[in-house]
Amino acid sequence: FYDLTTKLKFQPSEQHTLTFTGYLGSDAFKLPSDSLSSLEVNASSTRFDYQSLTGSLRWNSFISDRYNLTTTAIWSQY
Repeated sequence: FYDLTTKLKFQPSEQHTLTFTGYLGSDAFKLPSDSLSSLEVNASSTRFDYQSLTGSLRWNSFISDRYNLTTTAIWSQY
């Protein structure tokens, strides 16, 4: 298995910040042949692969000392 996380921040001005966050994870495993002995399954070739990929893009805009606007876009694939 492996997991990878990243975060990138870009600040073009003091009023605006753009942040990207990403995650990638993968797992692969195989069941032992005796764990499925009661089922009619060829367990010697039973392999499970899981992968997750997610990302978000966030934009912060500081309008004044009292107000700010935050917009976030999120994407996920499992």
